[in-house]
Amino acid sequence: QAWDDVVRKEKPKEDAFEYKKRLTLDHEKSKLSLAEIYEQEYIKLSQQKTEEEENPEHVAIQKMMDALFLKLDALSNFHFIPKPPVPEIKVVSNLPAITMEEVAPVSVSDAALLAPEEVKEKNKAGDIKTAAEKTATDKKRERRKKKLRKHMKLKEKEKRRRLLEKSSAQPAGKLSKASASEQLRQLTRAGKASLLKDEGKDRALKSSQAFFSKLQDQVKMHISDAKKTEKKKKQRQDLSVHKLKL
Repeated sequence: QAWDDVVRKEKPKEDAFEYKKRLTLDHEKSKLSLAEIYEQEYIKLSQQKTEEEENPEHVAIQKMMDALFLKLDALSNFHFIPKPPVPEIKVVSNLPAITMEEVAPVSVSDAALLAPEEVKEKNKAGDIKTAAEKTATDKKRERRKKKLRKHMKLKEKEKRRRLLEKSSAQPAGKLSKASASEQLRQLTRAGKASLLKDEGKDRALKSSQAFFSKLQDQVKMHISDAKKTEKKKKQRQDLSVHKLKL
């Protein structure tokens, strides 16, 4: 009687160091950037695709011909001719990393991916600063601009006023400065008005003597005014008594 028993499986005996021999791990930090690593991988892939097997005899013949042509060039020219440069494969990526790696989603438009400087031109005066960020030169510049604007505004206002005076000699309800001064001069000549002149009464007194003398004059004037009022009252009373007697 034959039985189809399961074949016993045995685990192969392997040395523990064989796993270390298979994989060689590099614990050092890579000195290349991520872009350079991608570049090397891309070059390897492109070279594998484009590489074709060349005949070694053709390569040897090409080298010999290059050496011969170099010697012939040196013999047939009066001046030294350097060796021709060997072409090298170099990848120049002028595109941004986002476009190159195609990280941006397909649904986003190109306008949304533009930088702020591409949408709006930068200000000629520079970035807009807050009051705390402004330096002394910035504050002085702003003050000069403010003064210039104010000066131009006043100049324009004066120009409009002169044009208004020329167009209408006497506007409705208002007199110009020149016409008002001329009218006042005519009234003073006719004796209908009098000009008040500053006689130095309101000037500041610098010495104590001048102050007390002025105070004494004021007291005397006050007393004389009081006496005059009393005399006038007495005269009125006398007149009233005479009237009653009559």
